[in-house]
Amino acid sequence: MNWIEQAKCRDQTDLFFNEKTYLDAIAICKTCPSIRECKIEAEKYEDLVGVFGGKIYKIRTGRPRNEVYCGTEQGYMRHISSKTIPCKECKLAHSKHQTLLKDKYYKNKIAKQACGTFAGISKHKKANEEPCEKCLEFRRKYKRNSMKRQRKEQKINSKKEIRKELYG
Repeated sequence: MNWIEQAKCRDQTDLFFNEKTYLDAIAICKTCPSIRECKIEAEKYEDLVGVFGGKIYKIRTGRPRNEVYCGTEQGYMRHISSKTIPCKECKLAHSKHQTLLKDKYYKNKIAKQACGTFAGISKHKKANEEPCEKCLEFRRKYKRNSMKRQRKEQKINSKKEIRKELYG
């Protein structure tokens, strides 16, 4: 028996071509034993309008579909989403993509961690370049805090000296 003969939509085709009844048509598709075959058949045509295989098809505007080729990251992702084993070219493209992402991540991480710290200031000195704004701000804050600390220590030391003189 042909899949078209088994389709539940055989006698109700008017539901599948009216935008107001698309949801009813999709509900019928979900219970149909021929949904898979219908969907495969619908993918062959680009100018379909209506519900086929539980999916709504509308007139496509002039923009062509992006083709996905093996040997690219998108090709690898297509293999994964269609639950097929990726080919060698796609695996290679994926590993290159992952390496690039990791390199970019670690370069950004190192750059962000270093600036605004002692390591950032010394990094700029080693490279014989002017410190960035973060490092300059860090240096100003550190100097300010260290001067405050020195003043406190001087006050404490002078109080200790006065006590020694007074009390022996």
